[in-house]
Amino acid sequence: MGTQRSNRLKLIPRVIEGNWAVREGVGNTPTILGNKVTQRYSRGATFCEIDYDIASSTVASGLCRLLLSYSQDL
Repeated sequence: MGTQRSNRLKLIPRVIEGNWAVREGVGNTPTILGNKVTQRYSRGATFCEIDYDIASSTVASGLCRLLLSYSQDL
């Protein structure tokens, strides 16, 4: 079941306001996250949680570093 979920959950990124470098770094191309980063699922009676291991992808890690460096301007 986890593989099926990982192959279906799609992220459509969008930065409405922000620094040019952040908007360009994030982009707007949809991606299926299960193909890019490791995911772990937890499910309870009243919740469903998905944990993304950003460190499992060098591209995602680099994007996080970019976003963190520009978050100081907020």
